[in-house]
Amino acid sequence: MSRTLRPRPWKWLGILLLCLGFCVIAVLMLRDGRALGWLCLTVFGLGSLIAAIALLPGANYLRLEQEGFTFCSLFRAHSVRWDDVAGFGLVRVASNEMVGWLYREGRQPQVRGVRMSLALAGCHAALPETTACPPRSWRGVWNCCAWLAVMAKQPWNFCSPRASALRASSR
Repeated sequence: MSRTLRPRPWKWLGILLLCLGFCVIAVLMLRDGRALGWLCLTVFGLGSLIAAIALLPGANYLRLEQEGFTFCSLFRAHSVRWDDVAGFGLVRVASNEMVGWLYREGRQPQVRGVRMSLALAGCHAALPETTACPPRSWRGVWNCCAWLAVMAKQPWNFCSPRASALRASSR
């Protein structure tokens, strides 16, 4: 049994339209002889390209399966086995609210980002904002976190920079 959740396209469509609008302004700047138009055209042209890629089918999803889950952001997929997860939690980094998790002892991937994530957010990893989970509301994030924990048959806690006990127990 597998279930795939996909995000709504409205956020990326808005970003695409905004970037294209700024590209038009950059072209008008170039017509007036302003060299700064090249910088604006480059930055917002790249933003348009990324937003267009994010709108393609299969670019972003969260797939829940019996053996684990796979999350994909801009066609980069990462799989995590339920057995590797010690627990799920809520993560707030600046204004972003995400579902995070802690790996079991000895099962953490050997990459730099895991240690940095633990120091910044109190969790080893988190679902990117581009997946279908979490929804836009804090209650939706809470529900998604609990749902993942039930699927994994694992406990879940509130992960935050202030959750020192949670971080200390995972080191």
